[in-house]
Order: sequence, then C-alpha cells, then structure tokens
Amino acid sequence: MLTFQQLQYFITTVRHGSINKAAKILYISQPALTKQLTRLEEQVKCKLLDRTHRGIIVTDAGRYLYDKANFILDKLEETENHLQYFRPKNIVRIGALPSIANFFLPSFFEQKKIGYTPQISTFDITQMLIHSVEEGKLDLAIVQDANVHLPLHVFHLFTEPYVGVFPIDHPLAQLDSITLTDFTNYPIHMWHDPSDMRQSLRNLCNYYGIEAKFIDVPWNESLLTHVLEYQGVSFIPETVSRHMNISDLAIKTIKPRSFNRKIQVIAKTDKKHMIYEIFSEPNMFDTIPMKQFMHF
Repeated sequence: MLTFQQLQYFITTVRHGSINKAAKILYISQPALTKQLTRLEEQVKCKLLDRTHRGIIVTDAGRYLYDKANFILDKLEETENHLQYFRPKNIVRIGALPSIANFFLPSFFEQKKIGYTPQISTFDITQMLIHSVEEGKLDLAIVQDANVHLPLHVFHLFTEPYVGVFPIDHPLAQLDSITLTDFTNYPIHMWHDPSDMRQSLRNLCNYYGIEAKFIDVPWNESLLTHVLEYQGVSFIPETVSRHMNISDLAIKTIKPRSFNRKIQVIAKTDKKHMIYEIFSEPNMFDTIPMKQFMHF
C-alpha cells in the first residue's frame, strides 16, 4: 500500500523538477530520496520518472499518480483540519526529536501535572520541527542547538553531553578516559545526513581542527546493533544512554564536555505561555553549568 511519505516525496520531486532540489526541501540526502523513488516505482510496477542530466521527465503513469496523489493529500489535510473541532480544547501539539520523544517526555509527563493533553509527534531533525512550528502544524517543538535569533520564542530546557558507545572489548573501552581525538581516530557509525548529531560533532571538530569520518547506518534504530556487529564506535545523548542496558556495550563520556547538545523548546510568540505552563522552571533540568567545560 502506498504511504503518505511516498506520495509526499514523489509530489515534491515532480513539483521541483529535480531530485537534488527536492531532497534539500525534504531534508534528506539525494541518494536516500533516489532510493525511495526507485522503491515506489518497484511497488507500483510502473516507470514514473525518467532521469536526465537536465532533471526529471514525468511519464504518463507519473502524471496520473501526481494528480491522484495531490488529490489524496489535499483530502487528508482537509480531514485533519476538520478533526480539530472534535479535539479537546486543552490539547497541545508537541513535536520532538526521537531521542526526546522516546526517552525524556514519557517520564516527564508521568511526573508532572500539566493543564494540557499532550499530543506528541516525532521528527528526525531540528529544521523539520522549526518549519512545522512556523507553519502552525505544532504548538511547541523540542529541538536541539537551534539559533536563538529565530523569529520564534526559544526557551532553554537543558544541556546534556554526548557519550561514546562501543563494544566492551574495543580499545577505547580500555582507556580510563577518552578525548575527542581518541574518539575520532576511529570511523564513527552514524545515521546518514542530514543529522543534528553529526553536525554537532562536525562543529566541535572544526573548532579543534580535527576530522571525523563517518560510516552510514541505514536506520537510526539499528545504530547500537550496527556498532556491536561491526565492532565500531558511535555516540548517543546522555538521556538515551541512561536507558541502555546492553552487557556487551561500553558507554563513556568524551572530553571536552563541550561535546554536548542544548535542548530547547520553541513556539510562536502567541503560544509561548504554553512553554512556561508546561516547562515552568528555567533550566531546571540542566546537567552542565555553561562554564564547566573540560578541555583536553
């Protein structure tokens, strides 16, 4: 059965006449989008697009699917808009990165009484969450390392370090402490670009004049399995590591402690009161004082 994501990818590609342009708009890599379109053609058993050096040419089957897909997505959007009249009036639509949605928000909402019913959606990267807030599809979004000069209200929730993960018999596991240089001596298994986590490491490596090399992992959920299978190294947020209980996996902090991410809540100005009603105490979750950076 065709999925919403497949139709969205196909429509965006046709509208912009280029897989490369569509990939940038969809915040996925060009090879990843090409693979998705190929799978779509295999699924429907029709040639939908002809690739040329000037861009794409839509086949007759592609034009038929494009018209139908637009109609279907328009109806879905119309249905979603009408359903808002049946929702509880105190619902709050919150978007979050997978690590926050899966490992932080469940326990947070269990422990804290709020005057809203949270409706959680998961997005892979910060930029997608920012656009969804700007377009009014979300009331709040929990993002990482967002530009504080956004035309949105930005509230700092907490700062947490990334930690290194590798098999317990890996050379790094034998060190009492590991530095960024130690860590980047090995290729790093990581989900493909675009990735907030990859960019965090790139930024820090650029600052210290260190180069990081990556090995693409096809699915983010398979990261730790990939690390163990290939005797590799990777890194995850500390919040996620607290939920890890894998006997064959070593977890260690990486110096400097400035290898971290800043978790923020963003909203349009007219919704910022929701942030303070739900996340009431500024920086109450902070794990790292901002001046406590350990250099190597």
